[in-house]
Amino acid sequence: VEAARAFADAGDAKRADQLWTRAASTYPAQRALALIGRAEVALGQGDAARALSFYQNAQKAAWDPEVATLARIGAA
Repeated sequence: VEAARAFADAGDAKRADQLWTRAASTYPAQRALALIGRAEVALGQGDAARALSFYQNAQKAAWDPEVATLARIGAA
């Protein structure tokens, strides 16, 4: 998760998205956070429709109420 954030912060959207995808499949408890991370990458690339899809999926995957709220705010 930290590595994905670092790549996103450095502007390497492709690598960040790959790491978020891997985090979601490797750590199911982190799936919602990984989807939010992928949404942020998509927004950074100007792809609002893709970001919305990630936020909506994050809402469904979130077990932590704070993460679910973050996903709802992103989807709004």
